[in-house]
Amino acid sequence: MSIAYPGADPIISANPREDPMGPDCHRTEPMSIANPGADPIISANPREDPMGPDCHRAEPMSIASPGADPIISANPREDPMGPDYHKAYPMSIAYPGADPIISANPREDPLVPDYHREDLMSIAYPEADLSSQPILEKIPWAQTVIEQIP
Repeated sequence: MSIAYPGADPIISANPREDPMGPDCHRTEPMSIANPGADPIISANPREDPMGPDCHRAEPMSIASPGADPIISANPREDPMGPDYHKAYPMSIAYPGADPIISANPREDPLVPDYHREDLMSIAYPEADLSSQPILEKIPWAQTVIEQIP
């Protein structure tokens, strides 16, 4: 689901660092964990995979780590380093410990207070930069996440 193809997800496809296999990584077939061609890292969560009709399974949330991001940590396949992957340290490409696949887009990195930095946004989708809005307005559950940070 690269930006070069119809149906691209602007949140996860706008940045090539989130499409490590190249422009053909996100093809137009269903990106569901139940279908061939699924991307096991990003397709488990339907909010990151609108084309996968049955990819949202009632699987255990990755809740072992305080401050976990419920958007990208809901499935262990999106949390390959284990339940402690989304710790309360800054998950930004500008900081140590960043995951270049899922942290390249700051909209998937709510634990970083200034995560909407211009240099972290995908230049392919300038309109995606919502930095003019407070984080709590953009992400309603952010306060709950922030409160869990030690």
